[in-house]
Amino acid sequence: GRAQCTDNDLKLNQIGTGKDVEGKPQWMVTLINGCNCAFSHVILSCRGFHTVEKIKCFILSKSGDECIINYSNAIAPHSSFSFTYAWEDPFPFTVKFAELSCS
Repeated sequence: GRAQCTDNDLKLNQIGTGKDVEGKPQWMVTLINGCNCAFSHVILSCRGFHTVEKIKCFILSKSGDECIINYSNAIAPHSSFSFTYAWEDPFPFTVKFAELSCS
């Protein structure tokens, strides 16, 4: 049967890496899928997000106030997806949208 999952099964954690990039602290954001299904088309709310560290567009693509994660590709069941950025303070990312795809 289909596992009952909600958006709450996609957790967002953020920690400092202890490294500096161009004099700014580096942060690692990890999206953790705790569900038996994949999450695709993950979009983070990221109004006002800045980074001095370059992020490849297939990892995070900013469009207006939204950040598209992983080129909209799925985060597999019970796996995670991470990216790093560098700025003065950690940015308060939140998951704005994630499509649950159970096969």
